[in-house]
Amino acid sequence: MGEHEVECEVFKVEGYVTSEAGEPVIKLGEIPVLIPTSPDNLSYEVVVGRAILNRLTLKLNGKIVEIL
Repeated sequence: MGEHEVECEVFKVEGYVTSEAGEPVIKLGEIPVLIPTSPDNLSYEVVVGRAILNRLTLKLNGKIVEIL
């Protein structure tokens, strides 16, 4: 995939980590969401941004994992 600038609108939403049933489990607070303004740049893929990753602490096999 080539690199190019994508013009976006920025919205703020309340973010949550949810269960498989869709119930909120962990509140992440207000998260910025960037939506491309051109239909050519819209896709079905979603990229999780740093605003979400920076609010999570993961523990794997009893050890806290740092997200870089």
